[in-house]
This record gives sequence, C-alpha cells and structure tokens, in this order.
Amino acid sequence: MKNHYHAVTHASSPLVLQHRRPIPRPSAATPLPPPTMHLSSSHSSLNSKQYYESRVKFLDAQKAAGINPYPHKFNVTMTVADFIGTYEGLDNGEYLEDVLVSLAGRVRSKRPSSSKLLFYDLYGGGAKVQVVADTRSSELEEAEFSKFHSSVKCFDIVGVIGFPGKKRGMLSIFSKSFVVLSHCLRVMPIQEQPSENVNLNKSQVWVPGNTRNPDLYLLDDEETRYSMRFLDLMLNDEAREVFKTRSKVITYMRTFLDNLNFLEVETPIMNMIPGGAASARSFVTHHNELNMKLCMRTAPDVYLKQLVVGGLDRVYEIGKQFSNEAIDQRRNPEFTTCKFYMAYSDYNDLMWLTEKMLSEIVKVLTGSFIIKCHSNDPDKEFIEIDFTPPFRRINVIDELEKFTQLSIPQDLASEEANKFLMDVCSKYDVKCLPPLTSARLLHKLVGHFLEETCLNPTFIMDYPEMIHPLAKCHRSKPGLTEYFKLFVNKNVLCNGCTEANDPMVQHRRFTDQLKDPQSDGGAVVLDETCTALEYGLPPSASWELGIDYLAMLVTDSRSIQEVLFFPAMKPLFEPSTDESHCSSSSSMSSSFRIVVIGDTHEEWTLEHDSKALQFLQPDLVLFTGDFGNENVELVKSIAKLNFPKGAILGNHDAWSTSKFSNKEKDGVQLQLEYLGEAHVGYDCLDFPPLKHSVVGGRPFSCGGDQFFRKKLIMARYGVHNMEESAEQIYKAALRTPKENSIILLSHNGPRGLGSGKDDICGIDWKPEAGDHGDSDLAQAILQLKETTNYNIPLIVFGHMHKELFCGGSRKMIAMDGETMYLNAAIVPRVKYPSSGGTIRAFTVVDFSGGKVVRVVETWVSILDDESSLEEEHLLFCSN
Repeated sequence: MKNHYHAVTHASSPLVLQHRRPIPRPSAATPLPPPTMHLSSSHSSLNSKQYYESRVKFLDAQKAAGINPYPHKFNVTMTVADFIGTYEGLDNGEYLEDVLVSLAGRVRSKRPSSSKLLFYDLYGGGAKVQVVADTRSSELEEAEFSKFHSSVKCFDIVGVIGFPGKKRGMLSIFSKSFVVLSHCLRVMPIQEQPSENVNLNKSQVWVPGNTRNPDLYLLDDEETRYSMRFLDLMLNDEAREVFKTRSKVITYMRTFLDNLNFLEVETPIMNMIPGGAASARSFVTHHNELNMKLCMRTAPDVYLKQLVVGGLDRVYEIGKQFSNEAIDQRRNPEFTTCKFYMAYSDYNDLMWLTEKMLSEIVKVLTGSFIIKCHSNDPDKEFIEIDFTPPFRRINVIDELEKFTQLSIPQDLASEEANKFLMDVCSKYDVKCLPPLTSARLLHKLVGHFLEETCLNPTFIMDYPEMIHPLAKCHRSKPGLTEYFKLFVNKNVLCNGCTEANDPMVQHRRFTDQLKDPQSDGGAVVLDETCTALEYGLPPSASWELGIDYLAMLVTDSRSIQEVLFFPAMKPLFEPSTDESHCSSSSSMSSSFRIVVIGDTHEEWTLEHDSKALQFLQPDLVLFTGDFGNENVELVKSIAKLNFPKGAILGNHDAWSTSKFSNKEKDGVQLQLEYLGEAHVGYDCLDFPPLKHSVVGGRPFSCGGDQFFRKKLIMARYGVHNMEESAEQIYKAALRTPKENSIILLSHNGPRGLGSGKDDICGIDWKPEAGDHGDSDLAQAILQLKETTNYNIPLIVFGHMHKELFCGGSRKMIAMDGETMYLNAAIVPRVKYPSSGGTIRAFTVVDFSGGKVVRVVETWVSILDDESSLEEEHLLFCSN
C-alpha cells in the first residue's frame, strides 16, 4: 500500500516483518555445521505477503495430493531438555544407534551442508538440540529426502525420531524419521540478529535477581512483543523465564499462606459497588437479566471482611482487580493482588510476616537476599536492593518533621494544618494539583521527602486518620492510624493495617469524608462494611500486595507490560486491504475518536504528550507537520508514540534540505525513516477497524502558489508541478478500500476556503489578505468528489496558525456539505504555568456513523504523574 521512493527506507510496522540489516555469514573456513539460514534471510526476495501466499499454495498442493499437512498426533518420548540431560555425557564420537528417541519442537535455524546432509536447531521448552538429517540414516530415498527437506522452513514445528550421538563435541539427534507437525506461514519479525546461540550463552543466561539482557533479544520491538506475546515467547528465551519466575512468586505466596492455616477464597468480581476507594474509577457493565448496573471490583475487601465476621479467621484471595484509569509503566487496567485478612492480629504482626515472606521469596528465587535492578542513573549500570530482614521502619509525621525541621500541627483536619501544609509545599517547591486537601498535600510531601529514600524495603507507617479511614486509630498516637506501606525501589509494594472494627467509628469516618467539601474521595462508600461490623468483627489485620510490581522487582522489568502475558494495549492497525481484515472490521463500532496535534514547532515531549493522550484515549493520532526546523530527534520521539498514527512533514521539516542526495542521509531522509508508514505524504494508510483511510497531501507545503522544495519533491516523488501533485494525491486516494471513508491529511489546507485574514487559510500578514491554500490539494479534492463515491468526512491540516499576525483568532473550521475542513494549528501548543507542569493543546474529533459529530479544542494539564482536563472550547457539535 505504501510507495517507497528512491532512497526512502520506510520502517516496518510491527506486522510487516523484515530484517534491518543482513545476517552476518561465517567464512568459508568455518567447520560444520554450516552457516545458519534463517527464514527471513533465505526468502529475502519475497515480502511478507508474497511469502504467506507461497506457503499457503504449498499447503494447498499437499492437501490436493492427499497429504495431511497438520497431523493429529505425534508421540513424544522425552522433552528436549530431558534429552540433553540424559545424553549430554556421551563421549565424542559415541552413537547409540539402537536407542530410538522422539522429540518435538520448533525449528529455529536450518543449515544445509548439501542436498544429502542438513542440520537443524530444534527448540523446545527453552532448550536447544541439534538435529542431523542425513540420507544415510533417513528412511527416505535420496530424491524424496531432498524434496522433503527443501520444504521444511525455519520456525516450523517438527517431530523427529532418531538416535542420540555426539560428534565434534556437539550432542545431536540423528533423524531416521522427520515430520512437519505445524507450518509457520508468516515471516518472523527478527529486527536484530545477535550472534548464533547468543540466548543460550551460559554466562549471559538471565536468572531471577539479576539485570535483564534486552540487547540479546531476537525480537526487540516492544509493541510487537506485548501485542503478539506468542512471538516474544517463541523468540526470546529470557521472556519465557520472566513469566516462569512470576508463576513461582505466586506459587510461593500461596504455599506460604497455606502453611499459616489461611484459606484461599474467591469473591465476586462484579458487584453494584466497586469495593475499593471511591477515587478509583471502575469499569461499569450491565446485567441484562437483572436489568442493573454492575461494577468491576477495584478491591475485594468488603467480602473478605464479611468472611472473617462469619468465623473464617484467616482468608486470602489472589485475583484480578480493575481500574479504569491511565495506562503507564506501573499501571494496567487489570492487575493482580494478594489480599488477606487475619483475625486476632495487628499491623505489627503483618510487618513481621511481610519481612519473612518477601525475604524468603527472594532467597528461594535468587539464592541471596540481594537483587540487582537496572539503574536510571547513567553513571550506574545497576542498583542492588537488599531484602535482608528486618526492614527499615519510619514514622510519617516524625520523619517529615526531621526533614523539614518544622513541627506539624497535631490536628491535621484543621484549617491551620491545611495552610501549614500548603506553605511547606510552597517552601520546598512540591507541586500538588487541586483540590489542595490536607490529605493530598501530605501525600505529596511524603512522596517528596520520604519515598525517595526507600531504595531497600522500608515501612512508612502510622499514617493520619484522614488518609486511611479503614485503619484502626493508633493506640498511643492521637490522630494517626496503625497503617503502613512497604516501599521498595521508591515505589509501594504492599500495605497493611490494624482493621477498624467499631461500626460506629467506621460509619462516622465514612460520613465525615463524604461531607467534607475538601474530600479527596478516599473514603470507601460501603454500607455493607458497616452492617457486617455490627455483627462483630474480631480484632483483625488486613494486608495487600501488588503481585505485578513484585514480579517486576525480581525480574528487573522496567514496565508492568513485561510481566503480564497480555497487557492492555491499543490495537495494532496494520495498513491492509486484505478481505479478512475488512470483514472483521465490519463488526467494529463506527464511533471513534481522532486527536489532531497541529504544528508542534519543537513543543513536544514524549512523556507528557503520551500521558495527555492516554487521558484523551484516541483511536488514532494525526500530526500536521512542522515538528521543528528539521528536528530529527523530535520526529524520532514522535515515532515512538504508542498510538496508531499518521503524519505529514511540513515546510519547517525540510528547513535545511533543498534537494535529494544519494551520497548521504539528510534530515528529511532520517525523518521519513523514523516515521515509516506513518508518513502519508502522497500516500495512504488504511485503518480497517475504523473503516477509514488517511490520505496525504503534498509534503513540505508552505501554502500559496509556491512549489516549495521543488527539487526535493521532484527527486523523491517524481512530481514537477501542481497538476502532477494533484494527480499523485488523487491516485493515493484511489488505493484505499472502496468501503472506507477518507480523511485527507495535509500540512496546509486547500485553496477556496476564503481570502479574509481570519479565514481558515487566509493571509494575515499582508494588508490585502488573500487565499493561501494549496491549489493541488483543492484540485485533488474536487476530482475525488466528482469521479468517485468516497465519503470524505474530514480534511485536516495546519500551517496557518490560529493566532493571527495582525491580532485576533482565525476561523478553525469550514464546512462544505458533509465535509469538514479543520485547521489544527494551535501555536504555541504548550503553556507553562507557574505552579509547575505543562498544559498541552489538542484538537479532539469524535466520529459516529462515518461523520464528524463533535470537535473540541482541548487543553490537558500534566503535573507529575497526574493528567487532568484544564479547559475545553467546543468548535463543532452536530446537534
């Protein structure tokens, strides 16, 4: 679907699988086994679609010949690992020809020495063994042998029956019978090819407690690894070990609690209330039969507490919780916790139990109490975290007073305390978003002063009552509670408390927090809790641990996506006109959201803009160009954005490059390479689930009659004038599926939308004003409307800034029947408030039924890890 002009090398999308550089070949002097032939390199003449079609054609031929290419059964007598363990001790030159073994696994490499002798690497369960296929030991005749093995491809799943032997120090299975059990029809996305067998280098094999080795991954593209986990597990041995380690952590926790006479239970995931903090946004669904709204739980507390009231003194649940909030390196919409209640215990018992459990888990997994993790400090390769018990313990108020050298008011619910905390935050430049409640201010101060000191496991304990109303009042410190959080590597791993079991006190705390106009929403609105307490809850303690974060710690994982088999991600929309894609998309909703980022002019930060986009939740992000004055690094950053996207380069993006060079890569070339298929200039990009395609206008446009960067466009795109440019845009549109609607994306808008200074493409820097639109874009739009039946709901562009040169604001929307013309050039697009953080501009476009139904200029505030809506300006509403 994409055109590749001259030296422009478009980066592959996660599903367009190719090598970035050729695989190095050993010299002719290299002894047997011969050079590895990986599937991708051995079929470099075929693209992924051609290779798939070739493989399907081969299977069809087999079926037509009466051969079943997918056998029902293959009897495996031992695993690859067992084979190695059993026969590794063979002497060099020893062959057990009377011993027949059957193995199965996936072919990782194929090394033909001749038509009569081939070597395969067979992988199964993380272990590898060499398979020697030789006509002398095979049951096949020579001609049949050669024909069969020519059809075996890398990454096919095969079964081998043969005998063990060792030659030149290499343990192998010498095949008598060789059968393909399942065929790999796709090209593997191996983007970097490490040296042979690098994943099995014993000095570099990852074990829990050590730092990870991502440089050794055969598949290193994170988006592909997370969204197609089967490829990650297939190609990266370390990934498989990470998930095995996570499973061991859960198994050990379950055994640990079982040995303490805890009973594992299951409680409802759906209920009329979320079950956790009111500040946690829950997922809502509807039960048809009962005709009632239900929430996915955010915590299991209410039910576990009822079980203790009922006489089950020790209960725990390991299960999923759900939070309908942001997705980032430590948060996923569904996450796993271990929660338990223990009668006749308090938070001191919990801290001792926590030390024992976690130190034993680390010791069992690593053989030591110390684990190594990656370091964010460029001067340090890694950091060490010591789980040797006992863990450090610090009191919230006492430790804050030591750091600030101030005396915090005892009545934290008072106005005096609130003002005091605001003054302290101001003095130490600690940022806090409204509402500025005492609870929020104190939380920020704890994060700023205390949490930053918690590299090794540290209990921060005795939090104020206003923060944790479910915890019992401290027995000797008024206004505080018997509550703790355990921090490891500056992040909370678990928490626990002595439970409040006085129903009157509990009810009062709930009521006070709900009535408080400064309430942070931290109270848990659970009438069922108070009702259960009225029947009598024994003195109890409750404890909760985030299993995902514990798995991250012991596996040195930088993000939660590394330790979840299937993390939540935006769908991968591969540009395609494949009929299967079109048919599957027909069931998708016709309502979706596009967020347009107008001319950025250097104002882009991947971290902040990603958080803002996560807050806005678009299905597609469009960029109108002018990223900077040929700012390659900024475009590289945009290319890393983890959202489906389309972009076009503007005139500032060709600021220094005026013509194409075959000798060296210029800034334009590098930008195009980083954007890859996302760059739609003179091209189209299909999004089947949205049933829309994005068609690009002329790159580098600066508006008006000027054919900007003419030599560059001639060399790259073969376009010499406006007429040829219009034809290129028109032809790109014709390549989109007939059933898709078209969104036109251009750096500058089309001619014909008005010549006033405040018109959508009007000249505002000359007294006589004028129309500064692109004539080629206007001609292409007219031709499309006159000669095709495409629905064109939106034409979006930038270049002509909203703020006028002569003062005032530009019209940002024009309508022509059902087609909207939208200018998204809000410049500057970032504000820097004195309170800290940034406020960033986006144009949000909502679609329904193939039409634009709402357009809003939206400003999102980013402060620390929090995203919030700062302001909105409604530009259009179909109602």
